[in-house]
Amino acid sequence: MKILQLIPVWKRPEILRLFLWRMQAVKPDYAEVYPLFILSPEDPHLRVIEQMLKGYECFYYSNEYLSDKLNAGMTFALSMEWDYLMGLGSDNVYTPLLWDLYRDYFETGERYFSLDDYFVYDIVNERAAYFEKYVNDKDVGGIGAGRVTHRSILEDEPCIYKPRTNCGMDGFSAIYLSRRGFIQKIVETDGRGVMLDIKTNTNVNHPIEIWGDRTKDVDVNWIKETFGLVDMDILNDGTFSMLSFNGFQTEVLKMSQTINKEDAFNSVNIRYKMAYGVTRFKNVESYKSYISQTNKR
Repeated sequence: MKILQLIPVWKRPEILRLFLWRMQAVKPDYAEVYPLFILSPEDPHLRVIEQMLKGYECFYYSNEYLSDKLNAGMTFALSMEWDYLMGLGSDNVYTPLLWDLYRDYFETGERYFSLDDYFVYDIVNERAAYFEKYVNDKDVGGIGAGRVTHRSILEDEPCIYKPRTNCGMDGFSAIYLSRRGFIQKIVETDGRGVMLDIKTNTNVNHPIEIWGDRTKDVDVNWIKETFGLVDMDILNDGTFSMLSFNGFQTEVLKMSQTINKEDAFNSVNIRYKMAYGVTRFKNVESYKSYISQTNKR
């Protein structure tokens, strides 16, 4: 059995790096799983993202409308070989329990299923929350992250997202499929850590803020431990707080008048490589030039 994971990507290569680490570490023993990433030519971080995704299948489409980007990716995906398609965001992290819970559904040939809850981690404000019973309407069903659809459902019409929209992907697509007679089977997690949605200031919507009355706070350390975020060497060095590189660089620039330029250059490059996989500046002179230009603004 082959499972294709469809993942749209936009900016935030540091979050994509987290996704890749967990994707590579958490695999089922009963299926072949491989990703298809949807990139956008206008992404300001495209070069870095492409370097991170070397060896993976990538498809390119504009990010103007997320729904159009997903529909294009779904259509392209049909040119590949797979039995099931799993929708994910590049900001989703999941645990081995996902594959344990899904095993029976795959083995019995269930064609359309998803989780009933998920956790949210806001890395900017260091907040975490649990979103229980994401949607109660049976026609809409569970969350889009980790939602599984059999190829036979999508072959005739892969464009299941409402055109020219940037939000409501889960609801619109589920309602569209329900009108075609497909209702999701809901996989209950009983509050165990299965799926995590990482939020930054780039996100279109933010469940902790929008649906505060439907979420409850969760300990951030529990989130990091449960979803394996503290297992990585890069995080053990304390660099988790440096995932927002721009904030770190701003602090270094503030100190650039009082600390050695070479030390500042090394510090910025090391932290940038930890987060993005490449260095930020070629040499000390290019860093000095950047500081000079920044101070003139």
